Amino acid sequence: IVINPQDAQGYNNRGNVYYEQKKWDLAVADYNQGIKLQPDNVQAYLARGVVHFQLKDYQGSLADSSQAIKLQPDNANAYLVRGDVYIQLKNYQGALADYSQGIKLQPDNANAYLGQGNVYAQLKNYQAALADYNQVIKLQPDNANAYFGRGVIYQKQGSDRAALADYNQAIAKDGKFIAAIINVGYIKYENGDVDGAIGQWEKAVQINSSVAEAQMALAVALYAKGEQQKALNMAQAALHLDKSFADIEVLKQNLWGTHLIDEARKLLSHPSIQALRTKQ
Repeated sequence: IVINPQDAQGYNNRGNVYYEQKKWDLAVADYNQGIKLQPDNVQAYLARGVVHFQLKDYQGSLADSSQAIKLQPDNANAYLVRGDVYIQLKNYQGALADYSQGIKLQPDNANAYLGQGNVYAQLKNYQAALADYNQVIKLQPDNANAYFGRGVIYQKQGSDRAALADYNQAIAKDGKFIAAIINVGYIKYENGDVDGAIGQWEKAVQINSSVAEAQMALAVALYAKGEQQKALNMAQAALHLDKSFADIEVLKQNLWGTHLIDEARKLLSHPSIQALRTKQ
């Protein structure tokens, strides 16, 4: 870039390095310059779109991925990026259309099937979602996200044994897959293995102490065991991170079982928690 300040690819390459380093603002600045010098560079738009997605600038990501598609209509990755954006914007039909096009262009692209499966899961078309997750696993047997997605559907359908098998597969592929670790705890709790469930949630908190869901589940379990003050402190910390976990409907959506929810009601009715909820 010093030798040739007009070298668009130089800026794009440096942007890619900043991307790998998660220096998002620096990456965007370089992609901006690369696009300014070379306005028809599909990869630059696509890369900038991914960074915008990371920064939760979904409109920016939508604009960039759409521009990439306009410039190169047969670019499967551009459809996948835009599909991911549409999911965040809850435009599920738009997401399905883009993932479908991605699959049409690249029939062996596991990420396209994974995205499509996630949309079908949101739409509660569980058979279609299962078919897509199965295809991902066929193409990428080590894809932890596919096992997790399939496990969630099995759990929703009441197939705890199948759900546990898939969650354990996800954890085997990715030992820090917190969502799978937490969900194993839910199944253990409902089946009477309280200590096993507590162990799962403690592991999740050890991996990432800012995950409110694991802390709240742990607080509820401890409260039910009689460790009230410890449980109340933990519940307050969890609700400071995410107050939505004081909402029973949110707990149900996150696959909390009947027994755990019954215990959660008791904890949430404690005056100190009630006061915290009112204050928030």
